[in-house]
Amino acid sequence: MQRILIMDSCDSNLSHISEILKAALENVELIQAKTLLDGVKNISNQYFSLVLLNLNFPDGSGFKLIGEIKSNYPQTHCIVTTLFSDHNNIFSALSAGAYGYILLNESFQHLVEHVQGIPRGVPPLSPTVARIIIKYFKSRSEIKDHENTEICMLTRRERDVLQLLSEGCSRKKIATNINVSVHTAADYLKSIYRKLDVSSSAEATRKAIKTGLVQ
Repeated sequence: MQRILIMDSCDSNLSHISEILKAALENVELIQAKTLLDGVKNISNQYFSLVLLNLNFPDGSGFKLIGEIKSNYPQTHCIVTTLFSDHNNIFSALSAGAYGYILLNESFQHLVEHVQGIPRGVPPLSPTVARIIIKYFKSRSEIKDHENTEICMLTRRERDVLQLLSEGCSRKKIATNINVSVHTAADYLKSIYRKLDVSSSAEATRKAIKTGLVQ
C-alpha cells in the first residue's frame, strides 16, 4: 500500500483531491495536512510516495517545502494541486522540483487520468500548464534564433571590431588594431549597433557575450 500526503488549507480541496486519488489508485493510504507545519511533521515521521500540495498556506509557502522534499526524499514525487496557473507559480514550482502541476478546475475524469499516469512515469501536467511551458520555450527559441540571425549579419571585420569592443578598446585603439582610420572604425561600430539593434558599446558587448560570439 502506498502512502500519499495531501496538503491544502481548504477542506473542500482536501475532500476533492482525496476522491480523485481513491478513484485513480488502488491500495492507498491518504493523510491530510492543512498547514505547512503539519505537513513537515508527517513527512518527517513516515515515507510518502506522493505529496500533493497547494502552494499557499497560512503559515508559509509551499515552494520551499518542495525543494526540501526533493533534496531529502528524492523518491517522493511532489505534485502541485491548485487553481492558479500564473507563469511565476508554475515555473517556480517546477524549478523547486515539482514532478507535476495540476489545475483543480479540470473535470473530475481528467484529474483522475492525470493521477493514473504517475505510476507509468508520466508527469501530470494540466493542458493549460503544458501550453504555458511550450509557449515559454518557443518564445525563448525564437529570441535566440533572432539574435543568431543578427550575429550572422555581421561581417568578419565587424566581428573583429566587436571582439575588441568587448575587451574595452576605444575607437582609436580599435582603429590601430585593425589598421584603419578612426573614422572607419566609427563606421564599423555604427553598422554593428544597427545590425544588433543596440545603442551602446555595453549593450553590444552583452548581446555578443550572450550569443557566444565573444568571451
